[in-house]
Amino acid sequence: TDLLVTALGTCVLTTMAIVAGRHDIALGAAAGKVEKHMTTTGVRRVELIRIALKLPASVPEADRPRLEQAGHRCPVQLSLHPDVRVELTFDWSL
Repeated sequence: TDLLVTALGTCVLTTMAIVAGRHDIALGAAAGKVEKHMTTTGVRRVELIRIALKLPASVPEADRPRLEQAGHRCPVQLSLHPDVRVELTFDWSL
């Protein structure tokens, strides 16, 4: 489960970087924190994944929605069961 949430966080950032490169957006340095929450009843599984990204303030505001949308569409997230909730936040202050 630790590898799952780490893979998701990495995939989100990688997907954003790919889109940034295609559109000549200088994404630069980024950081992320991943957190998982397991179910407390029934079959033990990942119930919630929280990913908090810190991204460079230098990215123009007009480009941010495109990058955030890309982050929500990473292949790992799209491969998760729909019952696994993903909360993804973007902080553009780095």
